[in-house]
Amino acid sequence: MVRHCVRGIASSGPERDDLLLQAKGVVAAVAAWMLAKWLLPPTVTTFAPFTALLILQVTLYKSFRDCVQYLTAMVLGTALAAGLGETVGVHAWSLAVLILCALAIGKTQRLGYQGTQVSVIGIFAFSAGHGSIAYIGHLVASVTLGAACAIVMHLTLAPARRTGRSEQVVETLSARAQHVLVTIATATASAEGLDEKDLQDWNDQCTLISADAAAALRVIDEETENSRLNPRRSLPDARRLLVRAPSAITVVDRALWHIQSIVRSLSYAARTGDYDLLPREFLDDYGDLLRRSADILDEFMRRQHDPADLDAALREADDRRQALESSSHHGRFDSPAQTALRGSLVTDIGRLLHELRQTAERGTPTGPGGR
Repeated sequence: MVRHCVRGIASSGPERDDLLLQAKGVVAAVAAWMLAKWLLPPTVTTFAPFTALLILQVTLYKSFRDCVQYLTAMVLGTALAAGLGETVGVHAWSLAVLILCALAIGKTQRLGYQGTQVSVIGIFAFSAGHGSIAYIGHLVASVTLGAACAIVMHLTLAPARRTGRSEQVVETLSARAQHVLVTIATATASAEGLDEKDLQDWNDQCTLISADAAAALRVIDEETENSRLNPRRSLPDARRLLVRAPSAITVVDRALWHIQSIVRSLSYAARTGDYDLLPREFLDDYGDLLRRSADILDEFMRRQHDPADLDAALREADDRRQALESSSHHGRFDSPAQTALRGSLVTDIGRLLHELRQTAERGTPTGPGGR
């Protein structure tokens, strides 16, 4: 906890956002309590700070959404309590009817997780207030005060917008995937063969980058939500960045599938000894193609890339792949295992290039060619 606070004070980021949210919660709850204590009867004072804390969420959008849902749940719960209290009175059986109706209403999807508040507020208004219209009026006023304090506090100190972070995430993930490709290319171009430790490391890196890509998508989703209704200024092309980032991360993630497939083929070949029998000319050309694929991925991930240059690079790489494929089919002295290995490696790199080609043709917003 202390370390969390130190990081939050020292630099901007999730820790500082969390500390700021807690501080806003304290101020909003105390302000709501003071106003309710001044304006309303003591029997409903507690609902004001409780509501302020309940509604104050990480983003303005969530806070507004929860505010609407909670106030709707309050209206429905108090309406049930007032209706039953004024008509049939406060009894065990009427309380059972209220709870049954409140639970049914609370399942409405539009109320979200605030649906449970229909029964909570309904029971409180029915039991503590005996369904009295006067008590329910004060209860509604207390809840409204708490909600207003939370929203005002959120608007006064709106959450920071960090749209640029999405671009950094894309660049980092892409650079890590390119590094794996270049490292594999260097190893295949070496005459020393493949090391089992390196093969395992490449596979682990791909798995780790994929996991980080999934986490990055969640971060982008949070920032996209944070941008809704947020009065703070952001980058001029913030909206475009938030649209581009998930698509770019998905491209990197799918590229990793094919890189892992290359690693699996190389691992199998190293275990069986077939790798050492592959012609040096093939391995050199394959290493060059891997490096070229890394360069294309780098170009592809740039915000300002020329679609024509990218298309030319993809065509050149595909020509190299076809040449490798042709040489694999016409290897006179290859054993069936070597032929299968060469075909598998060429197919894997072909799928990676095809993935990039398809994404470029679809106009995925990874650069100026995107929609």
